Amino acid sequence: MVPAALRIVKLMANRRIHDEILYCDRCGISFVWSVEEQRAQEPESAGERPTPTGAGPTAAGDGKPGASPPLCPGCRLLLPARGRERGMVKWYSMRKRYGFLVRRDQAELFVAASALQGVRLLQSGDLVEFSLGANEQGPIAEAVRVVAAAADVNVPLPEEPAPRGRFNAAARSRRL
Repeated sequence: MVPAALRIVKLMANRRIHDEILYCDRCGISFVWSVEEQRAQEPESAGERPTPTGAGPTAAGDGKPGASPPLCPGCRLLLPARGRERGMVKWYSMRKRYGFLVRRDQAELFVAASALQGVRLLQSGDLVEFSLGANEQGPIAEAVRVVAAAADVNVPLPEEPAPRGRFNAAARSRRL
């Protein structure tokens, strides 16, 4: 006689995978979880239910497969990957080969050129994704990847006062 747990495992292995309509736990919209995505996320053991790519653990979740909520493709794109954070480059010195990143409501992070992936230098205003590390001085950014270049990010800059003096084109036209 075959134990019940073994029968369930065999049934799960023989089940036909099909596209599923799911609802995003973050934004609430419906999305299709395709067969291709499901096969890419096949769990190691047949008894676990796979979760969509990029679904991160919740406050109540423990990070195991099936414990984290499925997220729609838009939320997966906007949110950083598991174990990573996002921030903005405050400044980066190409000559010194280091700089600092700022995060929302948190302390600045040191970033060295050796931590950059896919780029040789950063520019002020670049949106970056990174993992946290530590050294003797404190927390540092590791495995830094540019998500959006400074030109692509809409950062409101402080308004500068209009230039004064004889080189101001508007003032010069009034004098003529």
